[in-house]
Amino acid sequence: MRPRSKELQGILRSLHNGQLQTLVFTDASPQWVEEELDAYLREPILVNSLGNRPALPLSTRHMFCEVPGSATRRARLLAHMLDQDLTGETEEKDSKEETKPAEKALIFVPSKAEATLLSGHAMLRQRLLCLHEGLAPAEQQEILALFRTLPSQILITTDAAVKDLELPGVPLVVHVSAPANLEIYLNRIGRLQTAAPGKRRTRRAAGPATSLVLLPGHQSARLRELEQLVGKT
Repeated sequence: MRPRSKELQGILRSLHNGQLQTLVFTDASPQWVEEELDAYLREPILVNSLGNRPALPLSTRHMFCEVPGSATRRARLLAHMLDQDLTGETEEKDSKEETKPAEKALIFVPSKAEATLLSGHAMLRQRLLCLHEGLAPAEQQEILALFRTLPSQILITTDAAVKDLELPGVPLVVHVSAPANLEIYLNRIGRLQTAAPGKRRTRRAAGPATSLVLLPGHQSARLRELEQLVGKT
């Protein structure tokens, strides 16, 4: 049982009375919070005061990893992570069929300078499409067309560059540095997508779509916020 879940249970038990009206306020609503409220409250009503804030996707694997400060070491770690998480997928025609090349992924970075730096690294430059707001409109459209139409593309980008754009759903979203706030995190992982209906994914790490946050040690406070959002401890 999660420690926070146990604490919430204790509070709800102490307030459990058919004659009381109980209001619960939270800055995030992970699945475990709603499950606890359903168990102790009668016909609870959920009010989202943030309006159109995206919901936390179900069946998503949330992973957090502390990374070194050196840009070169970040690039090496990122290349290794992509090798581990993007092992390709095939339709299950023959159990001996070889795995196809890696599938699509989105990598979010905090600035166009970081996007340029990582995409130019020797271990990544042949693998990444780089999109940021500093590119000419025609170049941006060309990169977007490649990402949308070609298989096995990995797009490194900024939030500003893809704001309001329709992009293909991906099984992996990587965040290089913690997002500025929880709403940005939710918007990013809203682009995750599981395997298409009627197809089976045969990946080394088969399972739910993955959100991977790579963050330096000084962002530990932001890490705790994200863990609270997704129900981790």
